[in-house]
Amino acid sequence: MSYCESSGYWWLIYEEGVGMFCLLCKVHNILTSGKNHYVTGAKRLKKQAVDDHAKSANHKEAIATEMTRRVSFFHKEITEKERVGEDVQKKAFLAAYWLMKEELPNKKFVSLISLIEQSGLDSMKFFDHRSQGSLQEIFLLIGDTLRKKIVDKVNNSPVFSILVDEVTDISVKCQMVVFIQYLDEFGSPVVNFLESRDVLSNSVSADSATLHQVLKDCIKDINGSNLCGLVTDGASTMTGKKNGLAARIKKEHPTVVSVHCICHRLALACTDSNKDCKFVADTSDILRYLWKFFEDSPKRTATLVRVQMEMAKCNEQLPKTSRISIVHKVKKACSTRWLSFNAAVQGCYDDFPSIMQCLSLLEKDVVATGLLKKMKNVRFVTSIFILKEILPILAKLSKTFQAGTINYACIQPCILEAKDALKDSNLTEKVKTAIIKETGGIERLGFLELTPTEAQLKEATGKMAKYVEALINNLDERFDEAAPILAAFSVFDPCLLPDKIEPTFKHYGDEKIDDLGSHFLAGDEEAKNELSAEWMSFKYHILRLKKDVLEAGQEKKTTDVVLKRLLNLRNPSDKGYIFPRLSHIAAIILSLPVSNAWPERGASAVKRIKTRLRSTLKDNMLSGLLQVSINGPPVKEATELVNNCVDNWYKSKPRRKLKGLAVAKVVTTAPAEVMETADAGVQANLNENDEEEMGRVRSKMSHILKLLNLTGFQDDADYDSEEDDNESEDSDEFDYDNVTL
Repeated sequence: MSYCESSGYWWLIYEEGVGMFCLLCKVHNILTSGKNHYVTGAKRLKKQAVDDHAKSANHKEAIATEMTRRVSFFHKEITEKERVGEDVQKKAFLAAYWLMKEELPNKKFVSLISLIEQSGLDSMKFFDHRSQGSLQEIFLLIGDTLRKKIVDKVNNSPVFSILVDEVTDISVKCQMVVFIQYLDEFGSPVVNFLESRDVLSNSVSADSATLHQVLKDCIKDINGSNLCGLVTDGASTMTGKKNGLAARIKKEHPTVVSVHCICHRLALACTDSNKDCKFVADTSDILRYLWKFFEDSPKRTATLVRVQMEMAKCNEQLPKTSRISIVHKVKKACSTRWLSFNAAVQGCYDDFPSIMQCLSLLEKDVVATGLLKKMKNVRFVTSIFILKEILPILAKLSKTFQAGTINYACIQPCILEAKDALKDSNLTEKVKTAIIKETGGIERLGFLELTPTEAQLKEATGKMAKYVEALINNLDERFDEAAPILAAFSVFDPCLLPDKIEPTFKHYGDEKIDDLGSHFLAGDEEAKNELSAEWMSFKYHILRLKKDVLEAGQEKKTTDVVLKRLLNLRNPSDKGYIFPRLSHIAAIILSLPVSNAWPERGASAVKRIKTRLRSTLKDNMLSGLLQVSINGPPVKEATELVNNCVDNWYKSKPRRKLKGLAVAKVVTTAPAEVMETADAGVQANLNENDEEEMGRVRSKMSHILKLLNLTGFQDDADYDSEEDDNESEDSDEFDYDNVTL
C-alpha cells in the first residue's frame, strides 16, 4: 500500500503523529550516520533527502536483508543441500549396497531411505533420485563398478581360468553362471563371480555353439590370451571331444586345459558304487519315501515331534534345557545333492526309535504300515549302521573338494587318505560291534527285538566289504583317468623327488617336463630347451624346500609351497622371474581349478535372488545383484567401493548442479552483483539508477511472493500488493508454470 507509482518508492511510510520513515531501515534496525529523519520520523518531505537516503549504503543493506528474509527458507534449504549433497549420495548408495548384499528386493530402497530419515538422519530428505529409472541406474552402477574392479585384477594376473555351469531359474530361463579364477599380487589363487547370462536370449538351443558365443561375450573385456583352463561339470555339451564347449575354446586357445569337476566325478563314483550294491540303493529309496511321508503332512510331522518329546522326557539323564535339541525333521536323501545322503542316514540313525514309534502310532495309514515293515528288519538296520560309518569318509572328501581354491596337487593325497580310511580293518569290526551292542537287551534299539544272528552279521560284513571294494574301484577309475597334461603336474611334488645321491635324480621329471613343454610351448623348440634347462637347476631348489616343508609338518602342502616359491623367485635387477618358463607353468597350475563348486554356489545364489516375486529381473540386474551378493565385501568394509560408485555416478552423465541453481535464484531476486550471505546480514552493491533499480526489485519480489503462494507457503502469501498488475515489462516473460526450485 506504500508503493508510489510516480516516484517508484515502496519503502516510504507515513504514520500519523510520527512522520515519514523508511520501513526497511526501521524494521531491520539499520542505524544511519548523521541526521537522517527517515529512520526516526521526518516532519517534512524533501525529495533530495529521500533520494540521498535511497542511495545510502545502510539503506541498500536493509534492502538486501529484506530480500534474504523473503527467500530465507529456500536459501537455507539450498545451502544445506549443497553442504550435505555428496554425503547424502554416499549414504544412499550404501543403503542400496546393503539391500543388494542382503539379497532383499530393490523396491525396498525408497522405504529404507524413508526409515533412515525418520530415524534421525534428516539430511536424507535431500536425496532426490527416487524414480524407478534412477534407482535401476544406482543398482546397475554398483554391480558394474564391482565387476570392473575384478576385471582389472584379472587383467593384471598372468593367467586365469573359467568355471562354467548352467542353471534354470524361477522364470524357466537357462542361465550360464561364469566364475573366474586368477592369481593375486601375492601369487595366491582367487575365485570371483564374473557374470550371468541368459543362454537362449538370442538362440533357440543351448548347444555348444551357443554356449561358446555367450562365454565369449562374458569375457570380451578380458585379455583372452591369458586363458589357461576351463572347468565344467562333465556334460556332453561341455566336454564333447569334437564339438563340445572345451573343444571350441581349444581351437582358439590350444593351450587351454579342460578339467572335469572332481566333485562331480566323486558323485559319479559314489553313484556307480550304489548301483553295484543293491542294499545302498534300497536304503536310499526307503529314506526318500520316509521324508516324503512326513513332508506332505503337518499332522504326521506333529506326531513325530510329540513322540520325540515324550521319549526325551523318559530319559532322566537328558537336561530339560536340551529338550529342543532332540526334535529333528526327517532329512531328504537327494541324488543331486552331494552330502544329503549322509545327512539322511545320520538323521535316521539318531531318530530311529522315535520314527519307529511314530509309524506304529499311525498304523491305520497304509504308507506308514509299509514303511514300518521295510524298516523294522535286521537288513535295513544293518544297512544304516554300515552307511553311518562309510558315508562320513566320503562326505569329508567331498567337503575337501568343495574348498574354494583347491588345486590339482591336492587331489591325489585326499584320495589316498579316503581309500586308506575305507580299507581300515577296524572299520568292519566297529560296525559289527555297534550292531550287537545297540540291538540287544535294554539298549537304544532293544525294544525292536531285532537281535541279528551270526548269519545275518556275516551277511552284513559281506555287504560292507563289497561296498568298500566298489567305492575304491570306482574312485580309481574316475580319478586315475587324468589327462597326460594333468598327470605331468605331479613333477612339482617334492615328495616324489629322489635324493641327489640316487642315480634317478639326474633324469627325474624329464619326460613330464617334455610333456608340459609340448603342450604349453608347442612349436617353439628354443623355449622347450630353456624349460628343460630351468628344470635341471630348479630340482636343487626343490630338495631344499622338501626338507623345510617336511620339518614343518606340512606334507599335504608341499606342492603348493614349491609352486609359490617358484613364483617368488625373481631377479632383483629387472624384477623378472629367475625361471620364467617354469614360473609360467606354476602360475597355470595354481590358477587352474579342479572343482566346479563355485558355479554350483552361484546357481544357489540365482535361486535365492530371482524368486517367484522377483521373476522379472533382467540379465544385467541379476548379474549386478550376484556381483554384490557373492563378490561384495561386508557392508562395514564397503566404504571405498561406495565412494567409487558415487564418483562414477557423477561422471556417467551430467547431473543437476545444486550450487549453480542456488546462485541463479539469488541473482534473480535483485539484478545486483552476487551477494555473499552470512548469519549477521547481507551486503550488496546496487546500481546507481535507484528508481529503475527499485522498480525491478519490486517486480522480482512480486514474482517470488506469487511463487511462494503457488508452492503452498500460505504465511508468505499473506503479503500481497494491489500493484501486482502494474509490474515491470520483464514480468511478462516470467512463466509461473515452469518454475523449478
